[in-house]
Amino acid sequence: MTQNSPMKYSLQLISIIALNLFVFSSSYGQIWSAQTSNTNIDLHNINFFDNNTGYAFGDTLSTMVKTTNTGTLWSGLSPAFTIGHLRSSAFLGSNTNLVVVGVHDVLAGKGLVMKTSDGGANWSADTSLPEDLFDVSFANSTDGWISGENGYIAHSTDGGSSWTQLTTGTGEDIFSIDFIDANEGWGVGTVDSQAMILHTTNAGTNWTQQNSGLVEPLFSVFFVNNTTGWAVGAGGTIIATTDGGANWVLQTSSVPNDLVDVYFLDALKGWAVGGAGTVLKTTDGGSNWTQELSGTTTDIHSITMRNENLGWFCGNGGEIRMYGLDPTDINEVDKWRADVAVYPNPANDWLSIEIKNVEGDWSYALYDILGKLVMENKINQTKLVLNRNELIDGLYFLKISNGKGGVYTEKVIFNQR
Repeated sequence: MTQNSPMKYSLQLISIIALNLFVFSSSYGQIWSAQTSNTNIDLHNINFFDNNTGYAFGDTLSTMVKTTNTGTLWSGLSPAFTIGHLRSSAFLGSNTNLVVVGVHDVLAGKGLVMKTSDGGANWSADTSLPEDLFDVSFANSTDGWISGENGYIAHSTDGGSSWTQLTTGTGEDIFSIDFIDANEGWGVGTVDSQAMILHTTNAGTNWTQQNSGLVEPLFSVFFVNNTTGWAVGAGGTIIATTDGGANWVLQTSSVPNDLVDVYFLDALKGWAVGGAGTVLKTTDGGSNWTQELSGTTTDIHSITMRNENLGWFCGNGGEIRMYGLDPTDINEVDKWRADVAVYPNPANDWLSIEIKNVEGDWSYALYDILGKLVMENKINQTKLVLNRNELIDGLYFLKISNGKGGVYTEKVIFNQR
């Protein structure tokens, strides 16, 4: 009889501990967990309309993927215009109406605006924009703005069907733009490799520059109301204002990596993301920022949050990760978990999933011990039987989603037949 070596036993023990931690964390949703995006192209923007429906956009042939079940399943979309890099998106009042911006001619720097009104089944493309576009912001379903290279900002009053270029007073790149209502907004970028902040109170007819006191370029800006906002940039830079930008205060991020996106739920709770898998979180408006374990070292480009327990980020190589659960407390999680039964376990040839009340977008995903997805599908009946097929003996993880942010994970063992 061959005995396990001490090292092998230790590795097995570590694996068991890690797997148990994974199951506990997934059940109660307190980590960033990887999702299968079905693309390996760099993703630059992720946007969710509600807890279920979201889109992610990226490089090369206008890459775009969509989910309608919290990201348990992501599927590719086919845009009408397939030569372009997509960088930002905005919803126009519903989960099926969307405007996406980017560039369609990288060498010439020509902007691209794409629109859909049917959830991505069909797209229109506007390639007449003179500059490479970085960002889009809509205050409502009709009033929107886009920003790009060489000081370019344009305004739409018809939901993005047409655009009128505005005079910004600068010829520098404007990487991010954010409007809090139909009149007031901010744009950030760089002037001679230094920070630039623009501000308007009349829908962009006139712009004034605000003083940040920074030398580092700024890549993203986010306001929660007319007075309170943040901007992030190169070298871990974070600045904040509580008076509409009349004064900007430097905050301490304690990270050296560039921060390229920032998102706040309210005046206290916010996140910033950037290079090398950096995810920062604050619960006090940025007085203190803490670094979270993102689960990746790839560059992160975009983050969106539904509440403090449910959100997503995307990045290089098709990376998409989800944080947390939608239920407000553990008791609520246990309430819907009680309606799920998985048996027999251990199993031989088949495994049953039984759900008392199948309402909404339920789905399952089965992963092997290395985290590789081996089986997934939607659940539209109270009892579903999974056939083992060619799966080898061993330990697997069954993840069941109720389509509302709830994720139940159970260890499943397949024995010899």
